[in-house]
Order: sequence, then C-alpha cells, then structure tokens
Amino acid sequence: MSEKDKYEGMHVLKRDGSVKAFDVKKIIRAVTSAGKATKEFGEDRAVEIVEQGVMPKFAKDGKRTLHIEEIQDAVEHALFDAGFFTTLRAYIVYRESRKKVRDAKKSWVNVESSINEYLDQLDWRVNANANQGYSLGGL
Repeated sequence: MSEKDKYEGMHVLKRDGSVKAFDVKKIIRAVTSAGKATKEFGEDRAVEIVEQGVMPKFAKDGKRTLHIEEIQDAVEHALFDAGFFTTLRAYIVYRESRKKVRDAKKSWVNVESSINEYLDQLDWRVNANANQGYSLGGL
C-alpha cells in the first residue's frame, strides 16, 4: 500500500474552520525542521517518528478528520516517547509563539473592525451613546 493510499480520505480541520486534504508530508516537514533546528535528528528519523509515533494514534482512533491541534499534540507525544526532549521543548515554544502571533492578529482585526463599524455607524453602541454624539469621545 502506497503512502498516498494509506491516508486517502483523511482530512485536516484547520483553525479557520476550513477542511483540507490530509498530507503526512507536512507533518514530516515540521518534525524535520524541529529536529534540524536542535541538531538532534534529520529527515530519516523524522519520518520514523511520524510513521511510528504520530500516525498509529490516529489509526487506532479510526478518525478520518483530524483537527490541527490533535496532530500537533500527537507530534509532542511522539517526540516525548522517542526521547527527543530538546526538540520537544523547541516545538512547544515555537507552537506557543505562533499562537501568540495568531492571537495578536485576531485582536488587531477586532479593533480595526470596531473602528470601521463605528465610523460607518453600523455599531449599536453609536446610538447607545447618544448623549456623546458621533465623535471620538463616543468611541
């Protein structure tokens, strides 16, 4: 059975709610990058970690759609089980830093959206602050 056939029909639920076809190569690339960054291992070992440590967890569950967080959690467990603690720590730190960037972008979008709604008078708070008038103070 080829690698493609093994994972055919599997999907990934992304953070934005979209569903994409599952691609094990993306997981291997991420694990390889983490291993090379810490100089603990390269691509061959990354393939072993994914094939023997990550994917069996999903085969056991029988799930065909995986949330991105489930995949990343499984990678963390596989790195721990394989004894690559330096890479595990780097992977967790990188994952957390990406979360902070996503959260900051989300906050910026919310602020921008609120200002635009106020300026376009689409926000109910414009009328709720009727004694303030339509001004910067009303924002």
